[in-house]
Amino acid sequence: MGLLNKSVPFFVPLFTKWTGLCLAFALLFSFYSFAQLPPTPEAGFGMEVTVTSRVLRNSPLLRKTKDDDTTTAKGLELIEKLAQKIQKACRRCIVESRLDKWEIPSYVVTFPSGWWFAITLDPDVLEFVAAPIHSSDKKQLLPLIQKYIYDFSAQLGLHPERVHGGGHIHLGIESAFDFDPLLFRNFIVDQFNHPELSGKIFAIDPDSAPTIMERKGSERKAFQGILAKFDQKLIEAGIHTVDWWRLSRKARHQRGLDLILWFADQIEKEVYTSTTNKGWEKDKSQAWSFVRVTNRELKPEQLTLESRGLSPQPSAKDLFLMFEMYSTRLHLLREKGGFIPFIPYNYAEASNKELSMFFLEYLEEIHMKAQDFKNLVDSRVRYWLQLTKSCSILN
Repeated sequence: MGLLNKSVPFFVPLFTKWTGLCLAFALLFSFYSFAQLPPTPEAGFGMEVTVTSRVLRNSPLLRKTKDDDTTTAKGLELIEKLAQKIQKACRRCIVESRLDKWEIPSYVVTFPSGWWFAITLDPDVLEFVAAPIHSSDKKQLLPLIQKYIYDFSAQLGLHPERVHGGGHIHLGIESAFDFDPLLFRNFIVDQFNHPELSGKIFAIDPDSAPTIMERKGSERKAFQGILAKFDQKLIEAGIHTVDWWRLSRKARHQRGLDLILWFADQIEKEVYTSTTNKGWEKDKSQAWSFVRVTNRELKPEQLTLESRGLSPQPSAKDLFLMFEMYSTRLHLLREKGGFIPFIPYNYAEASNKELSMFFLEYLEEIHMKAQDFKNLVDSRVRYWLQLTKSCSILN
């Protein structure tokens, strides 16, 4: 009893102290594991690189049909020559000739790693599309894309041209957004808040890639109404609450995808009701196209949001720079959370100097340097960036 009495004052406080710490740690860990955001996924992108020449553009069509406004004798000759050059330079590559869904010849180049790109014909250009690309692929794929696409094309007299073709980029609904409807919503609003990026900074293409500000006033008003309804749906779904993150990954992805599809469907139905050029598809011919989001024939992992308001990237380095810009913007929006307000403005009334400052602010928010984009921005905007002290390196 004496020993027990002496031991109690020592043992009880020690037990109480460590038990309390363990319980506190367990509760903290439990709360954190449910309330924290899951690890940020590595954004995946798809590319559409184009190259052209005056000879190619002036080559007459072989088949003037509704489904074929691309096939020319020169185009067929060039893609065959390019495929042969690639096969000769990369013996371990598999170069296959195929017919696309319109029975137009194309080539698919598959590297030993399994990554591939296709050489296709598009009106007035050769177009290259590829398997998804991630930021971590830069070290491996940048040299391959530069050599086999840009350099080999240049040897055949083909180059990216700002006013011909495009540099469209696809963002995977799974790989870039992780089926997160709030992130998808905020990214769309963020881009709609910066119409100058698609309408002036990186391209001027109101026919095939009009921005939200080229839409009718009634269409912009419709978007505001859709956004209000979508926000209410997200709140009712408990978006980014503890209950949301408690859902299994599969259940969360399915619920997120359903919400994304509703949002994209409504934009196509009520906002993208027209296009500035009657010869273009109204759903596809927009600065931000949802055609590959709302296509129910595609698998969830194949769904992509397409950025069409982009001129061709001059090099593989510039292509990866655009991937980085979108990737870091997504990361910023994900970390910020909440509901970003839609703040439309008529960028057409802004001076080139003002647009340059808007672009600088956009880049500063994601810690990127304007001088890195000197090959990508419109020449009139570049002029003002050169006069900006923080971008004096753009000389």
